[in-house]
Amino acid sequence: MHRVPDVRYTEWLAESGIEPSVGSKGDRYDNALAETINWLYKAALIHRRAP
Repeated sequence: MHRVPDVRYTEWLAESGIEPSVGSKGDRYDNALAETINWLYKAALIHRRAP
């Protein structure tokens, strides 16, 4: 499995002063901000690669 995007994402979080969210399984509310940030980051990657 190619993990370079994960490394870039982790670096981006650190550069932005954001700590990755690590919670226990089943916690559905504590990761809402992290999921929003993940979506924005992934959308930016997709937009950048679009023709």
